[in-house]
Amino acid sequence: LVGPVLRPSTPNLEQAFADQVNVGVFGSGWERGLEASSLAFQRADQNFNNNRDLFRPGASFVVIYVSDEPAPSPLSVATYFQEMQVRFGGDVIAAAVAGHPSCPNTSFSGRYEDIVQFTGGILEPICSGWAQSLANVGQLAFGVRSVFSLQLAVDAPNSIVVTVDGMPATGWTYDPVANAVRFSSPPPEGSTIEITYRPSC
Repeated sequence: LVGPVLRPSTPNLEQAFADQVNVGVFGSGWERGLEASSLAFQRADQNFNNNRDLFRPGASFVVIYVSDEPAPSPLSVATYFQEMQVRFGGDVIAAAVAGHPSCPNTSFSGRYEDIVQFTGGILEPICSGWAQSLANVGQLAFGVRSVFSLQLAVDAPNSIVVTVDGMPATGWTYDPVANAVRFSSPPPEGSTIEITYRPSC
């Protein structure tokens, strides 16, 4: 953030948010969103601009990228995802409102699509209606999840056992690239999902 952490009690909250996200049009034209989020994590470790207040124990974390350009960040998408996993475990989701083949005058970045896929997030075309895009992102952040990242590498996929409320679950697959269990449809709200497996040595 370019200012203090915003809270429900922040005076004129909507204007304060608008002031923080309006970064202007000067400076470098390279929109390196993945690298920017990585630097934000590192600066949080240094308590830079109180960003550390954003990381609350036990809370899920959502990273939202907004860009109409490619994402020429220097490292691989897998590296950025691994950094997120180390920091947040399975409780991180990426959302992107970004350039898309259906959007004129924008550049599509498969790198944003990849980070979204890794985390079980959502990709919204930047040219679509903002109200619906933000509603979809909000549903992703606060709704029922269908993707559950695993904290350790899996030794053998056939060792994975998934239960929902103590009963063997169906309709799920293991994604080895994201190291996550994906349900074809979200488990019922309020369910207890348990995933056990044999980790790699």
